[in-house]
Amino acid sequence: MKSLIKGVFKLTEGSFRVVYFLIAIFIIFLISYFLGFQYLQGIIGNDGMFHLSNIYWIDKFFPNVPYWYPLQNGGIVPVWGYPQLSYFAVVIIHRLSSLNLVGAFQVLGFLSIPLTSLGLYLFVWTRFKNQTMAGIAAILYPLMPLSWIWLFDWGFYGESVSYIFIFPTLIFYDIFLDKYLKKNFGLVSRLAFLLTVLFLGVTFLAHPTTFLDLLFIIFFLTLVQAIEKKVWKIKNLAKNIFPSIAVIIFAFLIISFLFLDFKAYSTVVATPGAYLKQEFLEGYTLNVNSILGIGKIPITDAKYTIRNAVVPLTIWIPAILGLIAAIVLKKKKMLVLGLLASIPFIYLKYPLLTWYTSVIIPYSGQLLHHRAILIFIRAFAPIVAAFGIVSLSQMIFDLPLSFLKKGKIFIVRKIFVALASSFLAIVLTLFLIIYFANKPSSLWKEYEVRYGPNGFDIRNPFLDNNKTFKNDEADVKQVKSYLKDKNNWPRPKLANNPDDLLPFPDFVNAHKNEKMLRVDLSPYLGGEVMRLNIKSDISQINLSAIQRSLLGPYWGIEQQALFTENTGNTINVNNIVKWFGIKYLFFNNTVDKLDKYKEDQKNWKEIDKAGIWQFADPTEMYSWTVQKPASLVIGSLKKRAFEPLFRVAINGGIPYEDNWLVQGKENVDDYSLSELKKFDSLILYGYSYKDRNNAFKMLDQYVKEGGNLYISTGWQYTDRDWKSDKTPDFFPVEYLVWSSDYDQNVPLEIENKEIAGNIDIGEFSPLKWNNLPWGVSISTTNLRSWAKPVLSLNEKPLIAGGTYGKGRVVWSGLDLIGHVSTYEYNKEEMLFINNLFKWLNSSRIDDEKLQTQKLTIRRDNPDKVEFTFNDSTSNNSTLFWRETQFPNWKATLITPKGDSTDIKIYKGGPGFMLMRLPAVNNGSKLTLEFKTGFRTFAGRLISIITLFTLLAYLIMGSKFTNIIFRPFKSVIKRAKNLLYRSKKELINRSDEEETY
Repeated sequence: MKSLIKGVFKLTEGSFRVVYFLIAIFIIFLISYFLGFQYLQGIIGNDGMFHLSNIYWIDKFFPNVPYWYPLQNGGIVPVWGYPQLSYFAVVIIHRLSSLNLVGAFQVLGFLSIPLTSLGLYLFVWTRFKNQTMAGIAAILYPLMPLSWIWLFDWGFYGESVSYIFIFPTLIFYDIFLDKYLKKNFGLVSRLAFLLTVLFLGVTFLAHPTTFLDLLFIIFFLTLVQAIEKKVWKIKNLAKNIFPSIAVIIFAFLIISFLFLDFKAYSTVVATPGAYLKQEFLEGYTLNVNSILGIGKIPITDAKYTIRNAVVPLTIWIPAILGLIAAIVLKKKKMLVLGLLASIPFIYLKYPLLTWYTSVIIPYSGQLLHHRAILIFIRAFAPIVAAFGIVSLSQMIFDLPLSFLKKGKIFIVRKIFVALASSFLAIVLTLFLIIYFANKPSSLWKEYEVRYGPNGFDIRNPFLDNNKTFKNDEADVKQVKSYLKDKNNWPRPKLANNPDDLLPFPDFVNAHKNEKMLRVDLSPYLGGEVMRLNIKSDISQINLSAIQRSLLGPYWGIEQQALFTENTGNTINVNNIVKWFGIKYLFFNNTVDKLDKYKEDQKNWKEIDKAGIWQFADPTEMYSWTVQKPASLVIGSLKKRAFEPLFRVAINGGIPYEDNWLVQGKENVDDYSLSELKKFDSLILYGYSYKDRNNAFKMLDQYVKEGGNLYISTGWQYTDRDWKSDKTPDFFPVEYLVWSSDYDQNVPLEIENKEIAGNIDIGEFSPLKWNNLPWGVSISTTNLRSWAKPVLSLNEKPLIAGGTYGKGRVVWSGLDLIGHVSTYEYNKEEMLFINNLFKWLNSSRIDDEKLQTQKLTIRRDNPDKVEFTFNDSTSNNSTLFWRETQFPNWKATLITPKGDSTDIKIYKGGPGFMLMRLPAVNNGSKLTLEFKTGFRTFAGRLISIITLFTLLAYLIMGSKFTNIIFRPFKSVIKRAKNLLYRSKKELINRSDEEETY
């Protein structure tokens, strides 16, 4: 009979808990929809269109999605540069349902809030064994404006979706940790370990920031759990933190298939320079009063974008109580959640502490970034608040009855306290929600409610345009009546016509299928940049996700020249659009500088009043030249020597038509002589070498056999030979000394007009820097017999040149590039530089257009391009493909007979693919193919082995670990025995040698 009663009781209790859970699910989704229905009405969030553009691209090729994305920034590798799981999830939802891509995007984004809330509920229920606390925490989560800011304001779609996996990960890890500390390694423990690792892997695929935060939380929880289970001893440190270390290691192993490439890509892409301390402090400081809901950020404040990063009083006031209760009641696990939720406020309030922590502790900056640190508040503040409310309710009923400690009355007391305190906790929660809805009253009006994404007007929560207000008071009865009518609740308005999302619809619809069309959009057209590639193949240089860019500073140079500079001329504009292959520019007519385009009617024409301008003499996405010289620039990578040279070039120093500039390495002897001879000329600016004799021997032979050389020694400490006791024979001068003795009054003279051209030396900028003499590398001896002075300083050669063997040499002891850059591209000096390089290399202006017409291209997949040459050449030629050079691209030249040769791909100009080709026959083909290398293969192999290892451990348990660790145990045992014998011998020897 007792067993029957017990069974009935358990069945009743179980049924009650299931019903309780179902009610909680209903309330969670109801509140989420009430507060976030707008997300199902349209595309919301600053980056929303950017994510949609990626989703359309993936859907276009799914499931065989290419690595390369050629439609922005000259090409990027999205899967290695940005989390993609949420995009794939949207595509799968679209294909498995009747939703179009936009609708699936809206649904998944919206669900990220209630599903995270549901995970929170399950975490609190299963790990703290209190459904009332779980329900309260789950309800508070969607009420918090901070929960919605990722979706509604910032548009961090992947990060919001990644939150879905936080609490399942923590549930399984806590189960595993609990079993481990009890030395229970059964099936449940092993399954929990496996699921923890898998959920961590999925979280990484959704967003790496959430993944890193989870690793930190897991490690932190491990320490506290060890204390709570009373097994914490310093001498057992390694043993007690082993669960977290094991999970972290296996998490990284399981994601190796992507992480290795992800990490490698992050080292290649353009990254901002290191923060200066002051810049960091100015950018990091957040308005803590605003976050706590007791202050507002004015619209004029630069931090207005975080105005909705708010934890309302309804949450943080009981959270303080919960933190105190965790300390008093010695609830270690709750205490750690409270600390995780509260410590960030210290860093937010005192960014100087953040700065020093990030400097002292490696990689801590990843966690302390204000975007990452908000995760701890968002995830755990509702839990601690719910604990505070429940603890207060329990104390109210439990303390007066504390004398009932024995027998059945004690059981009755426990049941009564549980039911009464649960009821009171729910009542207290409702009271707090209602009372603090519009507090503090100095900031919010009576009818304003500070919950959800942006807060709302309680008289018109669904933004009904037909609803009018008779007064400024909230009529509770009218509000209740309004909400009870289900017809007033808004229905989802999922997008049906994605074409409405296109920017500049007339132009895009006319050109959207042109795969070889490149344009660029002003940075002041951010929304249009995101939307352009939703349904078009038009290539643009601008890019929404700057962290993916492979163009380094050259994207910034392009944007500056085209959209923000107001130089009064289009010299740099016309050169840079040819380098980038841009045919059309899209402007913001209000902000962009358009005067220079209006004045250059020869090259630019406005074709649409919406802000579209057409270039009159554009290049194609690809170019093939035979007579246009190619110059390899060898210079410092650390000092980015190529960048100022490129700036000088586009401003007229080396016009696009005159030369293919190639970004090289920094040491001359990083190349073989045969490779140097592929190029018509070498430009040594900021150069160095590893072996002086070998480098100079190659250069000497290179020039004698017909190569041309420009060598600068005027960049002190950076040009390797800025001073030299003896220079090699191909230098016009025999030695070099550094001098700062020549001020602006010392005369400069043009000595050779054949090389220098007709130059007015009087128009040169002065030889000074910050009112100090401009240092030069100079020689006081006569020139070598083959050389001629070009520019002299006080009758001493400062620039010289001549024919050496079959080649030409120009040497400059003046840092011409640095000098002309300092004085904003002095027109006469730019002409002088132009003349020097024209003397070094001759070019045929029409060569590119004539030769490129003899080239055909085929591209069926973004990861492979095929060029066919419809002409033969007898010498070297250049193929320039205006997509970003990246190590995974491989080029192969195939003759009509089928013979193949690997072709090296260089960085041409701003960083596009340039190939120097040997003689080609009519009908030859060159294939460019994106190939994954050993790193990708190794990553996949590691992930596969890790997965099978985890599955084997799940199935076999200790048998598997014994097989794996048996060899190690033998080695360890031998090492211990050896150590013991050595120690014993040492002691015996010491005893023998001891004297008294």
